[in-house]
Amino acid sequence: KPAAEVAPSPSSIQVRKVVHEVNTPLNIIKNYLAILGAKLAEKGPVQDELRIIKEEVDRVALILRKLTDKGEGDIIPKESIDIKSFISDVTTMFRQTLLKDAPVEVHLNLDPSLPPISTDKNRLKQVFINLIKNAAEAMPDGGNIHIGTRYDFNEDKVEELEVTIRDDGPGIPDHIRSQLFRPFLTSKGNGHAGLGLTIVNNIVKELKGTVTCESISNVGTTFQITLPIRL
Repeated sequence: KPAAEVAPSPSSIQVRKVVHEVNTPLNIIKNYLAILGAKLAEKGPVQDELRIIKEEVDRVALILRKLTDKGEGDIIPKESIDIKSFISDVTTMFRQTLLKDAPVEVHLNLDPSLPPISTDKNRLKQVFINLIKNAAEAMPDGGNIHIGTRYDFNEDKVEELEVTIRDDGPGIPDHIRSQLFRPFLTSKGNGHAGLGLTIVNNIVKELKGTVTCESISNVGTTFQITLPIRL
């Protein structure tokens, strides 16, 4: 006897409705981006900015789709990524938005020997966005964010990408640092859900990597992420 189908819950139905409705304006935005791109010169900084906006719209659509997709949680789409260009795009996006009027400087020290890496671009972008945003918010009075990459081999001679994101903010309090990746744990006060680092930790695990944190009071915080070159 076939198993009876389980009726979707009211909350599940509501989520599907919201995803369906939000996808409509997202598609309109993408269409207008294409129109703008066609009206402008084929090459130039504006086309690069339009490309970044389109990628972010696509990323929002993907996050929404994951809310309603079933049975695809373990599928990780892989593509070849030039990590230097990837990090440059992410930091450009921050410099022109979150950091536009903030007294925070971003410094890049990217290993030129790094080969392209094979991983999920959207998941990796979520990791960088959460960590850079956290670092900037930890320094409302100004400071520096240092992002570095290094090409290395682990003890099994497997190629790895090592990324460090370091700030010179006040550091993470001891009681927070000991339970850093727990959901809803935050030192930022109202308006912050405390989910960013939980998301970072979960994504890095999905990408077969590791994430660690070192933080010293009044010196700063460093997150180190290690990922395989080929997922």
